[in-house]
Amino acid sequence: MTHGFPQDEVRPITCVGYGPNYENSQDLRNDVLGNYSVTLLDSLDTFIIMGDYERFVNGVELIKNHISFDIDSTVQVFETSIRALGALLTCHMYAVDEKRGFKIDGYNNELLFMAYDLGHRLLPAYQTKTGIPFARVNLKHGIEGVPPNLLQETCTAGAGSPMLEMTLLSKLTGDSTFETVSKNAFMTLWESRSTLDLLSMSLNPNKGKWLDSVSGIGASIDSFFEYALKGAILFDDPELFNVWEISYKALSVNSKNTWFFTNVNVENGFLSTYWIDSLSAFFSGLQVLAGKVDDAIKTHIMYLKLWNTFGSIPERWNFHNEVANSLSRAIALEWYPLRPEFIESTYYLYRATKDPLYLQIGVGILRDFQKRFISDCGFSGIQDIRTNKKQDRMESFVLSETLKYLYLLFDEDNPIHHDTSTNIIFSTEGHPMWLDKQMTIPYSTEKEEEEKDEPEEIVIDDVPDNEVFDTSNGAIWKIPKELMGKLPTSATGMIALISKTFSNHDFLFKKLKSYYSTGRKRSLDYNQLLLQSKLNRSDMVGIEEFGLVLNDEDFTTLHDVCELNPLPNDGRFFSKLLSWDKFYEIDDRFKGSLKKPAYLEKYGHQELELESKFYDIWCDSKNSQCLRSSNTETFEVLFGDKDNVRFAQIDRVKEKSDFQPATMSSNESLVMPGDLWVPKLDGIRVQVEKLLPGKVDSRNEVISSDYVDELRKENLAYDPLEVYDLAGLCTAESCPKILRVLAINGKAVGTGSIVWVTRASIERLMNSQISLNVGKSGMVLLNNEPVQNMFLWD
Repeated sequence: MTHGFPQDEVRPITCVGYGPNYENSQDLRNDVLGNYSVTLLDSLDTFIIMGDYERFVNGVELIKNHISFDIDSTVQVFETSIRALGALLTCHMYAVDEKRGFKIDGYNNELLFMAYDLGHRLLPAYQTKTGIPFARVNLKHGIEGVPPNLLQETCTAGAGSPMLEMTLLSKLTGDSTFETVSKNAFMTLWESRSTLDLLSMSLNPNKGKWLDSVSGIGASIDSFFEYALKGAILFDDPELFNVWEISYKALSVNSKNTWFFTNVNVENGFLSTYWIDSLSAFFSGLQVLAGKVDDAIKTHIMYLKLWNTFGSIPERWNFHNEVANSLSRAIALEWYPLRPEFIESTYYLYRATKDPLYLQIGVGILRDFQKRFISDCGFSGIQDIRTNKKQDRMESFVLSETLKYLYLLFDEDNPIHHDTSTNIIFSTEGHPMWLDKQMTIPYSTEKEEEEKDEPEEIVIDDVPDNEVFDTSNGAIWKIPKELMGKLPTSATGMIALISKTFSNHDFLFKKLKSYYSTGRKRSLDYNQLLLQSKLNRSDMVGIEEFGLVLNDEDFTTLHDVCELNPLPNDGRFFSKLLSWDKFYEIDDRFKGSLKKPAYLEKYGHQELELESKFYDIWCDSKNSQCLRSSNTETFEVLFGDKDNVRFAQIDRVKEKSDFQPATMSSNESLVMPGDLWVPKLDGIRVQVEKLLPGKVDSRNEVISSDYVDELRKENLAYDPLEVYDLAGLCTAESCPKILRVLAINGKAVGTGSIVWVTRASIERLMNSQISLNVGKSGMVLLNNEPVQNMFLWD
């Protein structure tokens, strides 16, 4: 406040204020720096989290007296929504909610009115042919004040994510316009997804044309998924939850790697880039919120390894060892602006598991803030993590998110951890949000909305007679009758001024009453195909008499039950995560691209989990042994039409059976719980492991030549590879081998589990490019190679 206010930021090294670049309208720093004291706005509720009532009240007074959005400033709609609009709504709710201990005496809804004003100033961005907003808007002049070249592209996250803050604004004011407009944009984007249920990352909002074919979970798309789930929770919205479920299934099938999610092509699901970015570190926390704790633990470890290596998370990191075989090649984008995503997910995982390693991560990051990132007037990020060049900037999210999550990680008694009565969530900018019925104002009835479409004068009691505004152009910004009746009359003058400011925009009523007909048709087509796939489900004929029961485990039902803690405390007070036998698999697999910068040595930087003060106390040394490094190869096969992946039937055997198919020899495993039933090999994406003699497989077993020979003899009528010398005189392709299915459509096949298929599906693929057949023992052959855990159900 001493060196920066009222500017948007303070430079932590030079101790001067930092704001928009008015001399260069193309400077993208203007997207965030709108000349409305964004750091004060964005970080105000951090005082709430820290229990500092006095500073919260003082901050509200500063906002009321010094901030106005009636300024000639071009900003990004997304950044302004999550940082400014979201902060205003959160602080307003705390200021009026007696239950939370931060109610302000004499507060008259001023922050809500400021949010209402700001929301209206963002709405002109939605004046496109598609209803998908332009990326930027001028707070005083609307779209007219934005350079045309800055209106040609937007990203999926930026166009869809304002839905959450806008909808909350509608709920708190009774004005449904914000929800109607923003959710229309969100769902229009969703209805434009590929047949694999994947969304691209950037598009032209006015033409509705995708500008790339890449999907993932990181920058440009991250908060779309985040707000599908969090919006479903906050607003109890089944439509948004459906978006989340379908999205998560599509990402699991097409993008999920063993340790992270990659960027893939939206049309075929193939790998598009060899890098992941720092923003994708948020996804582990989102998985926790969705109840997928086991998956979250695995994806989070990747970012821990990045922090252990670089002392930060590179903006982009190349994971391909052959591409990134040096420090300079390993880091695709070299800066780290103190982003919050890694510590955010660490916080969520600690709340879910209470494993002490997550606290240790927090200790290490806190120490880095105290020693490496601290500057005279704040905290400075790293401009180049290869050389330790500092960044003379502290974005508002450092105070609103990074330090907030770090504080909450250690504050076990924080009231927000004991809130069991509401649907509270953190926004993508770290603002706590909830929705109590007593705080909301019902929308107008449909009849009242129709009446509201008709041009009329707005007459407000508090406004002098000479300030009655003519809305003969068909103003859409009229204040709902409910809002006028329930909001304090002392603010009606400002409401009237807002109405006058936006009285000439009539596009919304014409375009955005409902989703586009094409979008509705696509939803109907999808639902019809989904219903048809359920009606066409195939049973394992005859299994009832043998006691078998199938359990449909489609992804649309997986989220109904949250997982139990995969890292339970058994009373011995050790870190279960640190004793996981695969904890160091990443270090070996990506050793070519995990290159530590030399300068970190002077800070005593080392792997956080190996610091002696932690390791000596929390490591269960008697039960901690890593697996051998696997050196087998894997590949993927797609059976049938890729468009049918989302409707493919994959069931799990639920109960044990002693039934033994006639085609199986007596020494093979019986049908057991955990086996998979895949009756139609259409839309089936399979991850396959090659098992060659002498290799260590993914289950820590050394593959013996005797085992390979035995399975091949049991299943192949003629083995053309018997003539090869197994002592190393054959290639990986020509050596005798067997195969193993590791996963089907993103679902792991458990150790000892068998995938059961039908004869019809085998026959359909016998003469295809990917040839399937059946061996003598009933084992499936893929291109004449026995598949160890795939059998015919006949």
